[in-house]
Amino acid sequence: MKILTTFAAMVVGGGIAAGSMYGLLASQTAAPANSPTNVNAPEFDYGSNN
Repeated sequence: MKILTTFAAMVVGGGIAAGSMYGLLASQTAAPANSPTNVNAPEFDYGSNN
């Protein structure tokens, strides 16, 4: 029974990890309209004192 619980936890954990990685990669490599980043208009201006 203990080995079955360990295996089930590994499968569930692997599924969560795979889903997280897919979501991260999909959001960062999406088309520009769907991507959260914009190189031409950075969200944070680190070089300004204004």
